[in-house]
Amino acid sequence: MRYPFFAIGLLLSSSFAQASVVVGGTRLVFDGTKNNAVITVENKDQNSNIVQSWLSVVDAASPAKDAFIITPPLFRLKAGEKGFVRVVRSGKKLPDDRESMFWLNIKGIPATEYVPDKNVVQFAINSKIKLIYRPAALKGNTPEAYAEKLQWGKEGRR
Repeated sequence: MRYPFFAIGLLLSSSFAQASVVVGGTRLVFDGTKNNAVITVENKDQNSNIVQSWLSVVDAASPAKDAFIITPPLFRLKAGEKGFVRVVRSGKKLPDDRESMFWLNIKGIPATEYVPDKNVVQFAINSKIKLIYRPAALKGNTPEAYAEKLQWGKEGRR
């Protein structure tokens, strides 16, 4: 008998969390024929945020640890503003026969005012999205190219 009341009480007392810095995608595909890729970052908060961005490798033994440069690595984003994070090739060699995957980390650090004699808990939200490098040698083998070759047809009455 206590369990339903406990579950209802827990449900009613829960609150929803929302990140103030929102990244404009779930993944970023870096085309090997271009030398950079851009993703948008938007501040949906009432206060300014500091945005920190960096790349990390999926596999620690990856030979291409410094294949890209993130610019700007740290910048201020005012309330309601949109910004851009640019990923640029550094020139380090990556495999030409397959795609390579990295993690693009974008952390939003909210601004706070100092209040003496008051304890404050503050959270910084880190968005971790996939950065997929697609070499120029695989240009014709994109999923979009195969999607155009699909043919649909109807067979029977269903």
